Amino acid sequence: MSKTLRKGYLIERLSVKNLSESFIMDKEIARLRTHQKNIERYQSLLKTDLSEVEQQYLEKRLSEERLAMATLQSMMAPKTDHLSDALQ
Repeated sequence: MSKTLRKGYLIERLSVKNLSESFIMDKEIARLRTHQKNIERYQSLLKTDLSEVEQQYLEKRLSEERLAMATLQSMMAPKTDHLSDALQ
């Protein structure tokens, strides 16, 4: 394989890889937004007049959403380290 063909092949492979990673990041960012919206909704509902059972349920859901968001953020951190390095 000539150097020109090989270089084009490698660039194409890198482009496909970058598109795939970008798609995955977009999905993860969408999931983070969903968790954040749920957290905001539960916090808003907790400010209303609720029974003890309703309040406990919302506090549990709020805790679950915060945990899910933190877990997703920690999974995303290694993927974005190279971006923060490039910006410095």
